[in-house]
Amino acid sequence: LTYEVNGQEKVLNTSFKQGAINYISGNSGSGKTTLLKILSGLQKPISGSVSFPNTETLNSIAYIPQKIGIIEGSVCDNIDFFRLKSSPETYNQSLNASGLDQVFRERDISLNTIITEGGQNLSGGQAQRLAISRCLLKDPKVIILDEALSGIHRRDSRQILRELLKNKGIFVILTTHDPQI
Repeated sequence: LTYEVNGQEKVLNTSFKQGAINYISGNSGSGKTTLLKILSGLQKPISGSVSFPNTETLNSIAYIPQKIGIIEGSVCDNIDFFRLKSSPETYNQSLNASGLDQVFRERDISLNTIITEGGQNLSGGQAQRLAISRCLLKDPKVIILDEALSGIHRRDSRQILRELLKNKGIFVILTTHDPQI
């Protein structure tokens, strides 16, 4: 796989382990986000290709960027952003895996609580948990997290990753500036 970052070509020949956390590290501006966009299908490489088993369509891949898209509306509207009409059980599983259910209990928030445009009434960690819940409703085979745990306490980040790995067939690809997650 060949791709460009800041005018320089980068070559990558690797494989990712299924059922494990696959870390990508590097300095700021080194091309981590570019690589994750290529892995998710949002950007094309110069040459080469990316493939994951059992991911025939891009719907099998969930990409959570550094900047989370939040719309004005209820928590429910933001989690079910893709209008998947998931079952209550699936909702609850996604809330539990992201730890958002715990945040709801601690802060008296419900699925009907209104979020302002851009999520201005959410902390960074709450927005990241919401995005994780959102992606889990898609039942992805690949989850790509671009600094998507940076606003979440290390202990809680580890718990979220353990929850993601409960699906043994999943690929989790993560960039983080915290090497102890």
